[in-house]
Amino acid sequence: DGRRVSGRDREKSRGGCAVKTLYYVTARNMKLFFKDKGMFFTSLITPLILLVLFFTFLGNVYRDTFLSFVPDGVQVPAALADGFVGGWLLSSMLAVCCVTVAFCSNMQMVQDKVSGAEADLSVAPVKRSTLALGYFLSAAFTTLIICGAALCVGLFYLWQAGWYLTLSDVLLLLFDTVL
Repeated sequence: DGRRVSGRDREKSRGGCAVKTLYYVTARNMKLFFKDKGMFFTSLITPLILLVLFFTFLGNVYRDTFLSFVPDGVQVPAALADGFVGGWLLSSMLAVCCVTVAFCSNMQMVQDKVSGAEADLSVAPVKRSTLALGYFLSAAFTTLIICGAALCVGLFYLWQAGWYLTLSDVLLLLFDTVL
């Protein structure tokens, strides 16, 4: 009949609630991100480049720089220097991961606009704010998943290189990653 229907009425007419719709939109975006291998590997390319650079020559540069600031006559165990350098790598890798993964997972919104999927979604009985929040939550969750995996890999590396972290340090690292 040509009447304009509000977003709330659209969701009610569909028979679902806003939370359920938000869940489905978020799950859709996350599935599309992990299904698109190109986007997934693009988000990981910068941390991988950082790891390759570290293992080829940056590790030695970091170690030498760290040891150059130690006063003469003070002996630093190799495991302590390796643990410090490994922590430096871990912090760099997590910082890069947080930015690149979040950026690439937000590209789903751009792809939806380019492919016309946004127009299809706007016809569906879903509020625009629910779609926007779904994009945001999917980006946050995918970033958390990948940064959590990077944290686990980094903690494993620290365990191999030289472990000088307490339980509270690890919990603070986990909290910082989630934050």
